[in-house]
Parts: sequence; C-alpha cells; structure tokens
Amino acid sequence: MPNEKETKKEALDTARAEAKGIVQGIESDLKELAKSKAASTARDIIEDQFGRTDSGRVAWLSLVVAGLALSVTVWEGYENREHNRLSVAPRLTVTTRISASESGAAGIYVENEGLGPAIIRDVRVTIGNTTYQPADDGSPWAPAVNRLLEEAEPLDFNPEDDLHQFDFEENDTLGAGEAKPVFFPGPGKEKAQAWFEKNAGKISLEIDYESMYGESCAWPKARNC
Repeated sequence: MPNEKETKKEALDTARAEAKGIVQGIESDLKELAKSKAASTARDIIEDQFGRTDSGRVAWLSLVVAGLALSVTVWEGYENREHNRLSVAPRLTVTTRISASESGAAGIYVENEGLGPAIIRDVRVTIGNTTYQPADDGSPWAPAVNRLLEEAEPLDFNPEDDLHQFDFEENDTLGAGEAKPVFFPGPGKEKAQAWFEKNAGKISLEIDYESMYGESCAWPKARNC
C-alpha cells in the first residue's frame, strides 16, 4: 500500500494538472474573444464610414470595385508599355561575308535584326588584343586597317582606292531589317578581294547603341535591348 508521502505527491500532481487545464482554457477563451473583438471593430469601422443600411454596404462594395478597377488599369498600362518597348527593340549583329553571294557583296556588315531602329552611340574596331577608338576624323578604321596593311606582304593594290569603309556618326540610326557594310573591297577589285578574304577574320567590332526608349545595348556583349 502507498505510504502517506506517496499519497500526498499524487494529490499534488493531480492538482497541478487541473490548474494547468484551467489556465489553458482561460487562454483559449481570451484568444477567441480578441479575434471576435477585432472582427467586430473592423465591421464597426466600415459601418461607421458607410452606414449600416443596404445603401452603405453598396457604397462599400463600390469602393472595393473601384480599387480593383484601378489596379487592373495600372497593370494594363505596364503591360502595354512593355509590349511597346519590345515591339521596337533593336538587335544588332555583325556578320562577315568573305565573298560575294546572293545575300550581297563581300564585306563586314552591321545588321539590325530587331523590330525597331538602333541609335548608334559608339563603334570600336579590334585587331587581335588591341581595340581602336575613333580617331580625330571620327573613324576607328584607319589605325586598325593600317596595322593589318603593315603586317601584310608587299601589296599589289592601292588600299585607298580598293578598300572602303563606312563610319557611323554618333546618333546615326540603323532601321529594323537594315544591313550596312562598314568595311569592304571595291567591286571588281580582285586583289583587294583576295586580301580581304585573308584578313577579314582578324577584325571584330564593338558597338554601343540604344533603343527608342533610351535603353543601353551593346554588341557583342549580352546587352541586347
């Protein structure tokens, strides 16, 4: 049989369990009361502003609908602007046509494969590890081509007459679908053509340009509009 000490311990444990249950019950009741009070307070605020009648509830619903309509309008405006931006986004590429073909004469071409005009900001010519900025005359080609000519064997053609270049000026525009030859041998200049075929692969371009929305883009960096 349990002694007196064990009996007192069991009674104490039972009392503690009962007290804990009472406290938990009170806490639960208080939480439910707080929730109910918060909901009642929010409902009272709405009814105070718009009244407790059907017309007041209609006014409240009208306000909600107006808010939703405003949100939709703002979102549609953003979507329309994004659509307009993409519909005029330029995308420049540089291609080299070693020899004349159905696609055009031999030369290095800047092409706009995008849907809108490209506004040219800067063009640089790279030979090997050296990049040539536009010279005093605004052209990057002279120092770059001179380097290639100096490295070549004695020339049997006149570069000034047989090799041609086109220089973009700042803010020049290249339209959608347009291709512009920027360095090319003259038509019928077979010796210049042979030199071009040998050296065109050594030439690369870097172009900074913008879209109509002023977004900065670049070739060949991953910054197409």
